[in-house]
Amino acid sequence: MTSDAAGRVLKAHEYLLTLVRAKPDRRFAGGDREAFERWRQEFRGWLCGLLAPTGCSAGVPAAPEVKALSEERWPGCLRTELKFRNADTGLVVPATVLQPRGGRGNGAGVVCQHGHGDFARLAVIGDRRTQELVREIEQHQYDYGLGLAQAGYTIIAIDLLNFGSRAMESLPCRDRCDVVGLWLSLFGLSLAAVQISDIRHAISVLAAWDGIAPERIGMCGLSQGGRMTMFTAAVDERIKVAVAAGSCNTLRDRIARLEGLCGAQVVAGLLPHADTPEVFASVAPRPLQLQWGSRDPLIVEGPAQAGIAHIQSCYAAAGHADHFQVHRFDGGHEFALEPALEWLQRWL
Repeated sequence: MTSDAAGRVLKAHEYLLTLVRAKPDRRFAGGDREAFERWRQEFRGWLCGLLAPTGCSAGVPAAPEVKALSEERWPGCLRTELKFRNADTGLVVPATVLQPRGGRGNGAGVVCQHGHGDFARLAVIGDRRTQELVREIEQHQYDYGLGLAQAGYTIIAIDLLNFGSRAMESLPCRDRCDVVGLWLSLFGLSLAAVQISDIRHAISVLAAWDGIAPERIGMCGLSQGGRMTMFTAAVDERIKVAVAAGSCNTLRDRIARLEGLCGAQVVAGLLPHADTPEVFASVAPRPLQLQWGSRDPLIVEGPAQAGIAHIQSCYAAAGHADHFQVHRFDGGHEFALEPALEWLQRWL
């Protein structure tokens, strides 16, 4: 039986609220650049431990063997369909690379990660073959991968496990990410960690791609893709610049509002010690842009602003306050391509 200090029996959501109110004990407490760097290194090591064994294998994943499946001309670029094997899990990962045509490539690469859309990477690469895809792209400005490729970047987009071509069949009255996450936990695995591992192998594929400078790789994502951008940039320093859209909310706020939390974003053991502001802060001093649509229903003003203030203080402590930017715009849960392009062109 769970009770509070007064001996009152607590309901489940009341008990959760007592946990939510406790502040993360791994939050950077302030100090100079050296103090921040010590915190960052310790935090990264701890986060990697949470994501082990699948999410953060020792060292940088070697470039996996890639099997090209097809090539075709795409608007302003060349589309290559491929698959590669994740050496940590043995899973085969489907991917698309868009490469600028006609010598317009700038030598930089960007991992473009999809969110919770129905079509996974197809929306990100601007595949408009059906009306359903068109509606999803236009609702969320989802085709940022295509936009970046047309601007000169070589991009890679993968289907995360349980999305797109890798999705489990829907279950009646159950969220399939929650179910897959629960089932994987029985094996000591995390769906988020498996997805992060796939992304890290995709970085290795992109870094080895013809014409790409491996020291010039960034990452962009919307919603679930923004959350994956957060985690991946935190643990993999090959990501030199990041743009995360629709993801500056906190996990504590989601729980407090009883709005649910997708099983694809759950990392067991995270919240007693850290929340999204701490993870974003650990990306410093590498450049980070957070995008926030004014009408995004998933982001609540108060908690988001408090988290942003903490991230800003960490970038200032790291000596690079100008490496952090929040782009607020009149829009919903969507990706803003032009400010992302400006940010990437400035730093990448």
